[in-house]
Amino acid sequence: MNKEMKKILSRYIFGCVVLTCLMCFCAGIITARQRSEYNSYFTPYAVMSLKSSSERLTVTVDDKDYNLNFEPVKKLSAYRRYLYFTPFSCAFFFTESIFGFFNTFKG
Repeated sequence: MNKEMKKILSRYIFGCVVLTCLMCFCAGIITARQRSEYNSYFTPYAVMSLKSSSERLTVTVDDKDYNLNFEPVKKLSAYRRYLYFTPFSCAFFFTESIFGFFNTFKG
């Protein structure tokens, strides 16, 4: 492997590590907030439900609804072979795998 490929690979791995750390940090913040509210005020944990349709994922947290549209992600499939070399490949393949995961449970 030449020096340029090592540099590209090291940047890619660094980008993946940074994105993973940020996602874990955000998940930890949410968990700590929920636990501290429960211990302080005896409020119940937030209940989250997921519902998937053909191109959307609907997330309901307590009384709030969030709709995630995966159609733009599917349009990127034409450029899929180029996404292996970008720092955004982690996020792209993560969302693609979640979308595939929910499609397996579709009746």
